[in-house]
Amino acid sequence: MDIKYGITQALSLDVTFNTDFSQVESDRAVINLSRFPFFFPEQREFFLEGANIFSMSFGRRNNLYYSRNIGLSGGNEIPIVTGLKLVGKAGNFDIGVLDVQTSSKHGEPTTNFGVARVKYNIFDQSYAGIFFSNKVSSSGFNNVFGADILLKTSSFLKNKNLTFGFKVAKTNEKKAKRNTWAARVFLDYPNDLIDQFMSYSFIQKNFNPEIGFISRTGIQSINYNLDISPRIDFHSIKKIEFSPISSNFQFDKDNTLLSAFLRFKPFGFSTIKGDRFSFEINRTFDYVQEDFEVFDNNFIRKGKYWFTSYQFNLNTARTRNFFGRIRYKTGNYYNGNIKSIRGSLTWSANAHLSIASDITRNNITLNNLSFVTNEYSTRLTYDFSTKVNSSIFTQWNNELNELNMNYRIKWEPKVGSNFFLVINHLLSTEGKLRTKDFTILAKVVWLITI
Repeated sequence: MDIKYGITQALSLDVTFNTDFSQVESDRAVINLSRFPFFFPEQREFFLEGANIFSMSFGRRNNLYYSRNIGLSGGNEIPIVTGLKLVGKAGNFDIGVLDVQTSSKHGEPTTNFGVARVKYNIFDQSYAGIFFSNKVSSSGFNNVFGADILLKTSSFLKNKNLTFGFKVAKTNEKKAKRNTWAARVFLDYPNDLIDQFMSYSFIQKNFNPEIGFISRTGIQSINYNLDISPRIDFHSIKKIEFSPISSNFQFDKDNTLLSAFLRFKPFGFSTIKGDRFSFEINRTFDYVQEDFEVFDNNFIRKGKYWFTSYQFNLNTARTRNFFGRIRYKTGNYYNGNIKSIRGSLTWSANAHLSIASDITRNNITLNNLSFVTNEYSTRLTYDFSTKVNSSIFTQWNNELNELNMNYRIKWEPKVGSNFFLVINHLLSTEGKLRTKDFTILAKVVWLITI
């Protein structure tokens, strides 16, 4: 059961009991060619609504709040007994409060997750905020305290945009540890002709927000990006895009270089309709301190690596009936070579039918051995009417060697009430094609307004 109550026009309360997410589409299976965790986006509706209010980012995907740590563990669903979420505005405050209780399953004890985020809006575009999260179970506790400030103006040098941000956080656990701080400071000058961004951040070794997502700890990170985009309005070309430098450097606490990424974009452009093209030269450094497997018993050996790659990017405007993107990369990859192509194509046939497909293929040579990774997916969506829609999503890659097919049909007889029919079919493609899992489920959601 789910209950939604409008406390005010701008502040709403959601309460959920024995929550069911059976209609949610399968995650996209990916081949991860790095040694760091992959970020999977949230798909569950209860956590999606108002998610931006809880966010407190430390750059890239690093965030103190990552809702997929709630009700999921090791790819398994952990049942949610009850949950409460309060999101919205009250005067000059943006408020987000979340409390979820999960049951014990798959080796996880019954656990309480709590998150609170408050931002006070100052001036026209700025805010000061605080963040708190707490995870408690029989095995211990983990909490996070954070604070941030964002100062933003659109009248710098009369008519330019300028943003300054600072944030800091600390984690605490049952077994007290040192080096549990993280902080970030940045300055952004995002304007039409010149776009500059610079930041410094550190994440100490024992910084551990268990309701968050942190890809790497024990690092200092320095970023500087400069993009120059003059408007030329030449025929259909709107802007020329040039990036002299886009950089990220990561060091350990002793200032030893751990990784570096340098990008030089000598040429790019965007059109009036929204098409974009660019050519990039990328220079990468990685200090690998332990061997790690990338794919099918192929390993990156420990050592220090500098390597260069070249990349072409083309994105066409989504306003077209056919639109898509393609990225081609070639060059060095650690002590070997890589040729990579990633593309997608969507056909909006009419108001009812659309078909989207994408492909990722990597030809890699490492340690004088060659291998290929392949990922394919297709999504067909058909809307019978404004109240009845259906979709088929299929995916396959040559790491899992599984064909995953997900069919969903949704009927909305009235606003807020739905009927779902979902069919999941998982097949192994190793040797003979065989079914590994097959599920059919029906779900009815009925809205009662009091």
